[in-house]
Amino acid sequence: MTLARIIAIAVLTHMAFVSARMTGSLYALANNESTFTVGVMMALFALVPMLIAVRAGRWLDAVGPWRPTVTGILLMLGGLILPAAFPYATADVAPLLVSAALVGTGSTLAMLSVQQVVGERADPNHRAAAFSWLALGASISGFFGPVASGMLIDSFGHRVTFAVLVAVVLLALGLTWANRALLPARDGTVTGPEPLHPFELLKHAELRRDGCARRRRRHGCCSMAERALACTWVRIRELFRPARS
Repeated sequence: MTLARIIAIAVLTHMAFVSARMTGSLYALANNESTFTVGVMMALFALVPMLIAVRAGRWLDAVGPWRPTVTGILLMLGGLILPAAFPYATADVAPLLVSAALVGTGSTLAMLSVQQVVGERADPNHRAAAFSWLALGASISGFFGPVASGMLIDSFGHRVTFAVLVAVVLLALGLTWANRALLPARDGTVTGPEPLHPFELLKHAELRRDGCARRRRRHGCCSMAERALACTWVRIRELFRPARS
C-alpha cells in the first residue's frame, strides 16, 4: 500500500506530462504555427532535463526525495497554468514554449524522486516487481492521458484541457503532501567517493566494447554506426594524446 501511494504520484505527474505534450502541440497547430515551431516546443520538453539530469540526481542523493518531488510538481504546476491563463491571441506561442521547459523539467525531478523511493522502500526480494508496477503505472497514464486530453479538446478546447491538467497536478501535490513521511529529507551531504563526470565512463575500454561485443554474440557483427563511433573515439584519443619525447 505504501508503494501504491508513491506510484500514484508518478502516475499523476506522468499523465500531466504526456497530456501537456500532446495538448501543447495540437494547440500550436490549431493556431497555424509551423511544424518547426512545434518541433522546437516538443524538444523543449527534453532539453532542460537532458542538461540537468546528472546534477538533479546528485541533488536528489544529497537532500532526499521530498524537495525534488515538491519542486518538480510546482514547476509542472507553473508550466500548466501559463497556457491556461494566457489566450493564444494575446500571448502567442511564448506560454507554450515556457510551459514545455517547465513541465519537462518538473516531470523529470518528480519521476527521479519516485524511482529512488521505490528502490529504497521495496523489499529487496520483490524490487523487480515494484519497478514493474511503476512501469505499468506509467504505461496506464501514457495511454489514458492523451485519450482524455483529446476528448477534452474536442469538447471544451485547449485552454480548458490545460486547466484540467492543473487540477491533476494539484491532486499530485496534495497526495505528495499527505505522504510526506514517505519522502524523507536529508542533511544535504553525500557520503562515499566523489562522483565522476559522465564522460569518464568512456575511459573504460571494457564498457566501450561491451555493446559491440554483445551485438557480435547476438548477430555476428557490429553495426556500421558502432564501427564508425569506435573509430571516431580512437581518432579523438590520438588527437589529444600528448606527444612522446
